[in-house]
Amino acid sequence: MLIPGMHQRIPRKLLAIEFQEGNLCVAAFRRANGKVVLEKTAYLPLSLNITTDEPLLVAQEIKRQLESAGIRYRQCVVCLPMRWMLSFSLNVPKEVPDEDVMSFCELEATRELPYPAETLHLSYLITRVTEHDRICAGVGVLRSDVQRLQSILELAGLIPRSFTSGLTAFKTVEESQEPKVVLYPTAETIGIVVLVQAGVLALRVIEGIARIDSDLGHVIRELRLTLAQFPPPIVQKLRRIQVYGHDQMMKPLAEELKRQLSGEYVVEVVTHFREKGEDLEKFPAKACVAHGLSILKGRKLEVEFLPPRISPIEQFINKYLAGRFLKIGAAAGALVLLVGLLFLAQELWLIYWSKKWASVEPQVKTVEYLQQQIRKYRPWFDDSFRTLMILKRLSEAFPEEGTVSVRTIEMRDTGLVICSGTARDNASLLRVLERIRGTREIASVHVDQTRGNSPVQFTFRFEWIAKPQQTSRNSK
Repeated sequence: MLIPGMHQRIPRKLLAIEFQEGNLCVAAFRRANGKVVLEKTAYLPLSLNITTDEPLLVAQEIKRQLESAGIRYRQCVVCLPMRWMLSFSLNVPKEVPDEDVMSFCELEATRELPYPAETLHLSYLITRVTEHDRICAGVGVLRSDVQRLQSILELAGLIPRSFTSGLTAFKTVEESQEPKVVLYPTAETIGIVVLVQAGVLALRVIEGIARIDSDLGHVIRELRLTLAQFPPPIVQKLRRIQVYGHDQMMKPLAEELKRQLSGEYVVEVVTHFREKGEDLEKFPAKACVAHGLSILKGRKLEVEFLPPRISPIEQFINKYLAGRFLKIGAAAGALVLLVGLLFLAQELWLIYWSKKWASVEPQVKTVEYLQQQIRKYRPWFDDSFRTLMILKRLSEAFPEEGTVSVRTIEMRDTGLVICSGTARDNASLLRVLERIRGTREIASVHVDQTRGNSPVQFTFRFEWIAKPQQTSRNSK
């Protein structure tokens, strides 16, 4: 039996690893008589940083900790640290056909994420929530971090089979498909996953959580901002919050959420997964357990970051046959065979296109001149003053003391305006958003992304609607 989408056999023994702040959460599995048996789970301290410290030293510490815990499995699957996750969520316009949705998401990812796309492993989760509404949840991680972690695990004597985000593993393993918000707290971060029956709507990681009682207000604000970007019919169905994870973190978090959100949401503590035909007490609700169960039960992962493994034959071809001698031989053969034909074809094409160009050159020069004039004078013939009105309304909405500032403003012909900038804190940003929503010419205000606590980096968009007086004046 193969791992779906990876062309690898499902192993009989498997180690699931989750990297958290300062420790490893591990789960050792084996398959027996068609069932999955969880043999052991443990939290192992990790003093070295997998991102900055020497890979060999980190590998030696991982190997030493696994041996001290009595775990000697080699094949493993990994939940990457939540701090590494770069995520965004956006509504796909109705005008984009289904076959172009992926290209649209890739284009938007270059604007939403702080790194070039070629430096990232990216996955896009497209969910159709209604007949016309589609939502893309994008998640990515730096290629350099993935390659570094892969080399560390191999130095530790492990064979990585899968790299994924632990947040998406919950969707794969959970039996219940009802709309809900999943919170997964660790030592200093809280992951947010918005799930509906059709798929994943959003992934979010809140960093810098020191104490639940003091930082809960920040968590609730981030949760509300995450849900505010979805259409109201979807938000109305999300009335259940489930808290997974470590007992020391999830119980205080769930109690505080019940106390503050009891009238809005049903808050539940999930200690074990709901797996049909299995002993529930043996599958605690941890990301590494969810990842291991998904692999051993042959379920396709929503997100996969492990680079494809190169077979020994391909390595031999790339090392020897695709090297210098192959290139020299191919170049010599091509030179002997095609040199005469190339010169002949070149002369024929030059003669043909020279005649074509001579016949259309005057018309081309005329069109180029007209295009230059149009580009030069087009901005001066817009009698609606749309650009100036948008800038005026934005300047009225933003505070004069500079607590919220705009870095870029993008205006599109369809009336869509996208603003990016920084705010001193979330409260200042929310006040600006309220003033913008109260403007008559502005509709459909959506927060695309916020990052950080103080300052807060944000991106929001809205639709500009012209005043009736302006429309009638333009028609005259």
